[in-house]
Amino acid sequence: MAAEFDDQKGGFWVIDLTGCYDAVRTVRRSVMHLTPGIVAVLDEAKLEKAEEISLRWHTADRAEPDVLGQFVVGSQTARLVGRVVSLGGESVRFRRGQHAYRPPYDRGRLGDKFEDRHESYIEALLSGVSCRVLTLFAVQGTAEPEAPWEEVAGRWSIRSKNLSVSVSVSGNLFRAEDLGTGRAWSVALTPLGIPGG
Repeated sequence: MAAEFDDQKGGFWVIDLTGCYDAVRTVRRSVMHLTPGIVAVLDEAKLEKAEEISLRWHTADRAEPDVLGQFVVGSQTARLVGRVVSLGGESVRFRRGQHAYRPPYDRGRLGDKFEDRHESYIEALLSGVSCRVLTLFAVQGTAEPEAPWEEVAGRWSIRSKNLSVSVSVSGNLFRAEDLGTGRAWSVALTPLGIPGG
């Protein structure tokens, strides 16, 4: 639906995913990347009727989300600090899961059994006829203290020795800004008629 890329500050793209799902009126994903290590993803969906909505993020290693949707995935040299937030005011449950093929979906057409890698994921679960979910990611070095995503007055920020970033979704304006460099993306989104949007 829209995209722009810049070697100095990163890029953004907006994708219509409606055709990928059943029983939905519209699904849209907007992604902002601020170089070098910030990604903000806004998922918006309007369903045909109220039902349970699940958003999963597969992680490179096990990650356990807390009640606020914060999670950390780490390696020896870097960590990914994430947070999942519902912008519509719905109650959200967070959990860690592990992918597994279950019969009869564990075999191909010729009867060959799929290899189960037991991929770990974090999941946000909510119920409703629509949703607006913001996911925030920041890459940090393991030598610096862990800095979480914090929310103040409808803005989410993360601050550390080498990082000072703010992300906001206000009405139909999605914005991410590196407060240290001034690099920013602002994207005006087409309204979907979702609460909080």
